[in-house]
Amino acid sequence: MDWKSFLFSFKGRTNRLQFLCVYVLGPTVALLLMSAWLFSGPAFPVIAGALYVVFIAAICVNAWICLAAMAKRLHDRNKSAAWLILMTGVPGLLKSFDNMVNRMPAPSEGLANAAIASEAMLLLFWFWPLIELGCLPGTAGDNRYGPIPSGRSLFLFARPRDATAEANSLPGRDPSRMNIISDQPKGPGAADSKGETDTTRKKISRRVGLVVAGVVLLVLAVIGAYLIASRPTAQTAYEDLRIGMSMVEVQYVKGTPDNVIENHSFKAAVGPWGEGKEFNLILPVKDFKADQRVEHYWRWSYDQPNGSRLDLEFDRATKELNRISCYSEGYMTCAPLLGIFDGTAEEEVVAKLGEPSDQGFLDFVKQMTYKPLRVQFLLTRKKVYALTVFQ
Repeated sequence: MDWKSFLFSFKGRTNRLQFLCVYVLGPTVALLLMSAWLFSGPAFPVIAGALYVVFIAAICVNAWICLAAMAKRLHDRNKSAAWLILMTGVPGLLKSFDNMVNRMPAPSEGLANAAIASEAMLLLFWFWPLIELGCLPGTAGDNRYGPIPSGRSLFLFARPRDATAEANSLPGRDPSRMNIISDQPKGPGAADSKGETDTTRKKISRRVGLVVAGVVLLVLAVIGAYLIASRPTAQTAYEDLRIGMSMVEVQYVKGTPDNVIENHSFKAAVGPWGEGKEFNLILPVKDFKADQRVEHYWRWSYDQPNGSRLDLEFDRATKELNRISCYSEGYMTCAPLLGIFDGTAEEEVVAKLGEPSDQGFLDFVKQMTYKPLRVQFLLTRKKVYALTVFQ
């Protein structure tokens, strides 16, 4: 095998040491070129530009050489080069998925767990080629992909070793007798034994392939399940509360509200308020008179320990909870809703959930409503400050 075939051809076989030589020297040369390009950039921009072109070309050539070396090493293991699809394609998909999740501003818990699983699988697929191609020996003798590689040594193009000639050249040996002995048949069971060995190896390789394929399918199924589970769905609960709860159930979970809210309207002939405006009157429950009860009001408010405020609205007829809102005066003081926190930027909300089904402005506050998901966000200064689940 000449050097062109050794570096660029996908045919033939190569041994472990030759494979490791190519697998280590190729990336090393690419790394040196990248270092030279990075260090020469500020001082010599023209040289840096030329080195960048050389670096890109070296990356492409190195990828081809490494793939060719892996294919020939698989041949030496008496396996098809089609295994390269599993060795290189699956890690590429896993890495792409991991990068996609990492670029998300606020990935869901399911996607985050799937990314962790993909990183674990990446480790497996990094070690597998190293062990399979760099550590395990090849077929002892010729196989369907060609003769044994040229010399089991670092010398890539060494002449094939003639074991009989070396034995005959040893001092004190009778060459004629050695040749006679070497030409004698090895016995009637030798061919059968070799055939059984090859059959056993094929069975083992087939079983290993099935196990690896099963593991890959299992991981892909888990990732697919996580992706399906992480798809946004209509929300019916928030802050330990659930849409449709009665007032008694809400008090069982959250206790007595700190305040109740009354709606009042007024008309102003002049002034910035215009006509027909409404305002909210907040009544502290601690100041209630003996005949006042929280059940008489359909809007409740809870002051949270972290500084946020939880507002609840009930249906006036059924007195069932139909709206849960958390208002924040800080950052990440409300519980997340579909991966959105208070303080999340508007563009991150759109990147996570897509364009809202309805949006508009109420004075200086922007409302973003996702009706299929039953959620709404209020924003000021392009950041979320209120999160709502509604019926």
